Amino acid sequence: MKNIHIPSVDTHSYRYALPNDRIAKYPLDRRDGSKLLIANPRKLTITHSNFYRLPEYLPEKSLLIRNDTKVITARLIFRKDTGGLVELLLLNPLDTAPQDEMLRRETSIWFCMIGGKNIKEGMTLTCNNEHCEASAVVVRKNGSEGLVQFFWKPHNTVFAHFLDMCGTTPLPPYMHREAVEEDKERYQTVYAAYEGSVAAPTAGLHFTEKVFDGLREHYCAIADITLHVGLGTFKPITSETLDNFTMHNERFEITTRTISKLRQSLQEQRKIVSVGTTSMRTIESLFWLGVRLLKSNNATLLQTHININQWEPYQYTKGDIPSALEAFRILEYY
Repeated sequence: MKNIHIPSVDTHSYRYALPNDRIAKYPLDRRDGSKLLIANPRKLTITHSNFYRLPEYLPEKSLLIRNDTKVITARLIFRKDTGGLVELLLLNPLDTAPQDEMLRRETSIWFCMIGGKNIKEGMTLTCNNEHCEASAVVVRKNGSEGLVQFFWKPHNTVFAHFLDMCGTTPLPPYMHREAVEEDKERYQTVYAAYEGSVAAPTAGLHFTEKVFDGLREHYCAIADITLHVGLGTFKPITSETLDNFTMHNERFEITTRTISKLRQSLQEQRKIVSVGTTSMRTIESLFWLGVRLLKSNNATLLQTHININQWEPYQYTKGDIPSALEAFRILEYY
C-alpha cells in the first residue's frame, strides 16, 4: 500500500470509569422493554424512550442491516494431568467456516485463547462429565493464544452437540458472573441463524418480532449480514496509541441479495441503519472492497478469501475515494 498515514490516537482519551452498579448483569424479562436513548445531532437534543418504540424514530423506508450470527457455547474448561484447570475460548476454526465446523464428527481444530498455568505445546487436556468424554491437544501456542485439536465421544456426535454438552456461554468479562442455562437463549438475538460468534452482537438483543412488525408497517426493509464476533471483543487495547495496536480479523459473509438492497437504497437515497458496530463495520469493509475493485478492476479478488486491512482506508486521499453507490454497484456487478 502506498502513502499510508496511520493516525496516532491516544487511547487514554477513550478510557472512562464504568461503575459496577450501572452494568446490567441479567436481561429484562421483556427484551424490547429496555431504555432507548435518541440523540438528535441537528437539534442537539437527547430524548429518553423505550426500545419497543424504535419504529417511531427511524425514517420511513429505511433499510435496516442486522447481524444474524449465533453465539456458540465457546467457553470450555479442561484439566491438565496434574489436575489444574485450563480455560479454552474458541475463536476461529482452522480452515472452514464456523457453521460448517459445527457439523464435524470426532475431531475439530480451533484457534483458541488459552487460560491456565504452564500450558505447553503437545500437552493433552481432558474434560469428562456425565454427558461426554473429550480431550484437547495443544498443537501450537503463542502467548495466551494457540491452536487446539479437540477429540470427543460418542464419535457420532457432531461438534455443535459436543459444545452444547461441555461448553458454556462466553459472557463478557465485565458482567462478573458465571453463565447460566438461560443465557443460551437470552444471549442471542431472536434472528440468530449461523453459529460462529464468541460474543453476541449486543445491539440486536433488544429486538422482538413485534418491533420488526412495527418497522415493516413503516415500510422499512430488513437485510442480513453474518459477521462472527471474535477475539477483539474480549482482548483489551494494550498500546498507548492506536497505531501500535493490531485488531484481530473477523469473518463475515453477505449475500448478493443484501448487496443489491444496499445498492438500491443508496441509489434511491434511503437511509441505511446498521444495528450495532458489527453490522456497521461489515458494511464499511464491503465499501472498501468495492473501492479496491474499482481501483484494480480485478475480479479475481473475489475468488479467494479477502482481507480488508485495518489501515487500508488511509492509503487514499479524500478526492480519490469513489462514492458508496459506485462501490456497491461494482460489488453487485461481480
